[in-house]
Amino acid sequence: MIRRKAFDAVTFAATGTLLFPKHSVAEVYWVAAHNHGNTERTVEEVREGMHRARYTWGQHRPKAGEEYWAHVAYEATGSSSSDLHAELFAHYGDPAAWRLGDKALPVLRSLRAANVRTAVVENADSRMGTVLEGLGVSSLLDAVVLSGDVGVEKPGEAIFEYTLRLLEVEEPERAVHVGIHYLEDSYAAESADMEAWLFGEDVYSLTEVLDQVAPRTTTSRRTRPVV
Repeated sequence: MIRRKAFDAVTFAATGTLLFPKHSVAEVYWVAAHNHGNTERTVEEVREGMHRARYTWGQHRPKAGEEYWAHVAYEATGSSSSDLHAELFAHYGDPAAWRLGDKALPVLRSLRAANVRTAVVENADSRMGTVLEGLGVSSLLDAVVLSGDVGVEKPGEAIFEYTLRLLEVEEPERAVHVGIHYLEDSYAAESADMEAWLFGEDVYSLTEVLDQVAPRTTTSRRTRPVV
């Protein structure tokens, strides 16, 4: 159980916390592949290929930018069509392909009102910045730190140390990172001496994040989602 305490800063892995793809990514890839004449794979095979792509790419190669996402598209669809790869890359740079997490903007506003500094820390290229700006998120953050811009990525702790310097947080233990991956989010943030919460395990909503980070700003109760 998380014990409430006040924090100076909270950082988020944007995808899976503040925002989500509007439609199933595997289905989007499958439809695009079919539109380009590639009809051999099922949606589930596309999904498996996307998962496999992270491991076939190589541990120490940057997971951002057109080259990486072309690799993902190839592993997912089996197609080497540069037109297909470019279409998918452009699609996820459009804010219209994304939706905000529940109460994302009100929670960010409340964190700002409570003088809690906020940032996104994401393995992503500049498209994520465009998406965050288009959905009205960027203006409510103190920093947007994208691996493609700063040259370091999770699970290395350097990207978190860089973010803490930007936020002028001198004591890392007074900052918490909220993400969805154990290695890239929880382990990496803790390696930088931050606290870390996994979304869906340690906290179940952005409202709960607010309640835990700035206890005096809300009286919401912790609830598990009904499944």
